[in-house]
Amino acid sequence: MSSVSVFQIKAHRKEYNQKRQESLKAIDNIRKYLTKQSQQIREEKRRNKILKRIEELHKNLQSTLQEIDLHFYTEMKVHLKKDPFVRVYYSIEMYSKEIIKQIERDKAYVEEKRKKLDKMIEKIETFKGGETIFSQNVLQKISQFDKSLAEKDIEEAEKQFKKIIQMIDKTVKEEKGLKKLEKLLSNLKLEEPEVKKSVSLLEEEKKLKEERERELKGRSLAIKMLIKSLSEELPQPFKSEAEKITEKPVLSTQDLSDFLIKYSDWKEKQALQNLEKELKEKIKSNLEEKGYTLISDGVFMLFSRKEGYKVAVKVNNGKVTSKFLREIDHPPSEYDRIKDTEELKIWCRDQEEVFNQLKKEGIMVSQVTNIPDLMDINYEIKEKKEKKIKELTKED
Repeated sequence: MSSVSVFQIKAHRKEYNQKRQESLKAIDNIRKYLTKQSQQIREEKRRNKILKRIEELHKNLQSTLQEIDLHFYTEMKVHLKKDPFVRVYYSIEMYSKEIIKQIERDKAYVEEKRKKLDKMIEKIETFKGGETIFSQNVLQKISQFDKSLAEKDIEEAEKQFKKIIQMIDKTVKEEKGLKKLEKLLSNLKLEEPEVKKSVSLLEEEKKLKEERERELKGRSLAIKMLIKSLSEELPQPFKSEAEKITEKPVLSTQDLSDFLIKYSDWKEKQALQNLEKELKEKIKSNLEEKGYTLISDGVFMLFSRKEGYKVAVKVNNGKVTSKFLREIDHPPSEYDRIKDTEELKIWCRDQEEVFNQLKKEGIMVSQVTNIPDLMDINYEIKEKKEKKIKELTKED
């Protein structure tokens, strides 16, 4: 890969710093979002595992971001026409999608376990009061069962509860005349694994569809967050385009890719415009210090230092072009050309000094040749100019 110039690096510095801050913000936002989502898991053990994965994700994303320095960013933009920050957003999407999927699985698993456990605990509670044939030892075990254990470790809670069920089962078998409790006992026992019933193709298809919808929803939320975060600084009509994208019920990777392409183009144009504006101001300031006066500022900046002579300077994509002009009453003679070449040499010297000053300030400027023998003197004959102005006035 070719090296990049100091001018190109400077051209991308503001854009790089801005995008880096945006990426850091996006990384922090996704961590906050995933952390909040993990609170839906009503079990400390699995919740802590998810939080650990979120922190690992955060470190991995920061590591990916650190690999993108200013020089590498400029190399990619200039020579490969690619934005390396896109990799950060795709990593956010990929990692966050996996974590959201895990959160949904853990949440469903814990909720299913809790339903079964709560149902059995509710039935066991009926043995605490009134007359009972169970020994105090069994009743004590029931009373000592820590319900909050389900909040910490649902499987351990289930294990402890199974021991209580075993004690009740043993008591029932040892005592006589307890036939009436057998039915109740069967309801209290943990469900034994059953042979998986055959599921119709229609039911299987429904499950796959639901799983796919959950996955798409999780990915869509992550993409929508990224686009909203990045679009905050966008001007119109770019902001309106971003809002239209986020209004979609479900966002895809293609939506994110389309947005990032437009966003990257806008940032690049903005950076170049700002740099060109800065470059024009520096050229204007340097020339004014040398006695040049700005006459007009359009596509070309028009300067005058000596009556009858003008210089037009244009800045475009870091390249500076100039034209040396002279207003004259008649077609130029050989004497005029010799005399004007001396004035042209003065301009070329002044222009070279301006470029050297910019170079000292860290701005490399590509330019057209300024050798007087090769640079044309552009003559404007006043009679022709005035005649053209009169014709245009008559037409109006």
